[in-house]
Amino acid sequence: MKGAGSAWKDLRLLVGKDLRVELRRRDGLATLATFVLLVGLAFALAFDPSRRDLSPLVAGAAWVAYYFAAVLLFGRGFAREVEQGTLDGLLLAPVDRGVLYLAKVLVHVTILGVLELLLTPVLLAWLGFRGSPAWGALGLALVLGTLGLAATGTLMGALTASVRGRELLLPVLLFPLTAPVLLAGVEAAAAALAGHPGDAALWFRLLVVYDTMFLVVSTLLFDFVVTR
Repeated sequence: MKGAGSAWKDLRLLVGKDLRVELRRRDGLATLATFVLLVGLAFALAFDPSRRDLSPLVAGAAWVAYYFAAVLLFGRGFAREVEQGTLDGLLLAPVDRGVLYLAKVLVHVTILGVLELLLTPVLLAWLGFRGSPAWGALGLALVLGTLGLAATGTLMGALTASVRGRELLLPVLLFPLTAPVLLAGVEAAAAALAGHPGDAALWFRLLVVYDTMFLVVSTLLFDFVVTR
């Protein structure tokens, strides 16, 4: 077993490698951002915020956009490693398999977090949001929800990476598993946008429990998934 210091070093190296790859592939990030904006624009055009107050729908619309962008991200994460043959090299390296999984989770959380930071104000403006949100609680809801999606989506992405038709299979497997975190994320974000984050205390606790459970379980199962 490696020590904690060595595992932390491996984690930093893997996260840095994947982030550099994503930065070089700017088209990938642009695709995700464009997808989020198109979903937000579709909601704005469908419901017309100039005629009605869409504030109660903003949290749900934003999470729908981020959820489908996350599915695209998870689907290509390990698929690219499989297609290029780099996954075999990573599995042969003297790195704990759990560290490989956690590195991918952190990369996915970072990419989605940047998108949320940049695009949430745009979505709020397009949907005509009116109100004084609790920004700290909104950020916490997005972080916890994104971590829950990444914890599950990364494992499912690894499971379907070498399967034919993975683009269709991944959403089918992912949605039932992530429905609780999606529901809790929407409710927590809605309470934060309404300026009453205390009303979502139960949802925040659910997100913490979900994130912890799936991070632990997925870390333990990852070795079996990638070596099956």
